[in-house]
Amino acid sequence: MSEKEGINLGGRPRMYEDSETFAADAEAYFDKCEADDRIPTIAGLAYHLGFASRQSLYDYAEDTRFSDTISRVRLLIEADRSERLVSKDKYTPGLPMDLASNHGWYTAKNANEHTGKNGRPIETVDLSRLNDEQLEAYGRLCMIVEGQDPDAEQAGDEESE
Repeated sequence: MSEKEGINLGGRPRMYEDSETFAADAEAYFDKCEADDRIPTIAGLAYHLGFASRQSLYDYAEDTRFSDTISRVRLLIEADRSERLVSKDKYTPGLPMDLASNHGWYTAKNANEHTGKNGRPIETVDLSRLNDEQLEAYGRLCMIVEGQDPDAEQAGDEESE
């Protein structure tokens, strides 16, 4: 074993070094949720375990000692959400968003791709450097491209004054 192994090279020490304690604390969270008739969440689990963010929980998933437990608790929460999604008594409108945000599900909204004409990239034009005369010429050109008569519109504007 090298001298640096087992030494914290920076940052805060890990809250859990033992996977069994971690698993027991995670299970205690679900028991508490059931006893209090509360819905388990990733954020609630992270808070219960003493983390300052959900990201800390995800960081622990990178460690093979904790990855199986974290996969199982995430699956348990996902199963709860998917059951609520199909239950007319437990459904709430936020379930699809939760499943998409926290469990990799896709909703119709986040599966859409926005493209320009004929599937091409959306074209943008930076008009910020044009002077008034150039902007007016650009506007007239756009009207022609869209099949409008720029002179007819201007004539209508003059009559209304």
